[in-house]
Amino acid sequence: MDVFYTPQQVCTVNSPSRSPEKPRLVMDELMSGSFAGDIRIHDDFPPFDNLEFLIAHKASYIDSFFAGELPNNADIEWSPEFAESVRYTNSSLYHAIKFATENENSLVLSPTSGFHHAGPSAGCGFCTFSGQVIASVKRWRETGAVGAYLDLDGHYGNSIGDSVGFCTNVNEAIAWNFNPGGYGESYVAEVRDAMIELETMVDAETVDYLVWCHGADSHEDDDLGDNVNTEQWLECSEIFYSLVKRKRDEGFNVPVVMALFGGYRADPPGLYENYRFVVNLHVQDLEIGMRILQG
Repeated sequence: MDVFYTPQQVCTVNSPSRSPEKPRLVMDELMSGSFAGDIRIHDDFPPFDNLEFLIAHKASYIDSFFAGELPNNADIEWSPEFAESVRYTNSSLYHAIKFATENENSLVLSPTSGFHHAGPSAGCGFCTFSGQVIASVKRWRETGAVGAYLDLDGHYGNSIGDSVGFCTNVNEAIAWNFNPGGYGESYVAEVRDAMIELETMVDAETVDYLVWCHGADSHEDDDLGDNVNTEQWLECSEIFYSLVKRKRDEGFNVPVVMALFGGYRADPPGLYENYRFVVNLHVQDLEIGMRILQG
């Protein structure tokens, strides 16, 4: 698995969410696990400058955010460190997609979140810029590559739809943005049914890469989500990666990019117990992908 990660995309801020710190926490767990020898880290990608953010956002918002002139971005306290980390998280996702489109049947991780609620003129919740829109539109404009997103975060990812009226080429660059709903077995059934539609797109070769965003906040024990239990959450991973494996075995090129997205469990100051559950869920998902797709 190829991972686009640099410590510069990490920020420790005074916030009810540890999302800005999650890339490091997930990487620490991954690199101490049984698949560590199968991981290749790419850490030399450059940060985004303001021009890249213009793909999906108004210049007034971009300039004000990076100058620290806006109120705190929803639930994350602004700081120069946080602003700089955002340049790297967005760049990480783009470079993961770029790598995926250049390497057949690749499995690529962008250990990032903080994208799918942002709109053209503002951030929302823990999301600052719509990284999926920026990355996929940028890659489409460069090569014509088309992506499909499977957003299993516990909250509907509105940034792609909200960008359509502002950013040209969104619908060309992103063919599908799947967001399941429901609870328990009905949630799992919706994911399973979605694989039928996804397989049709793969068979028709209308998508060039898949982006799997398995947010941990769809777990019933998350502070902000309650869709499924652990067994069901992991079953969704098995369903997706198994379809990809089958299509690859049939001779299709199916590059997969993985991103983290949501996951929220608060700890008392100085402790790392509840949030470890979030990190461990993400790691289990990634290890399922490596086991099924890399053997």
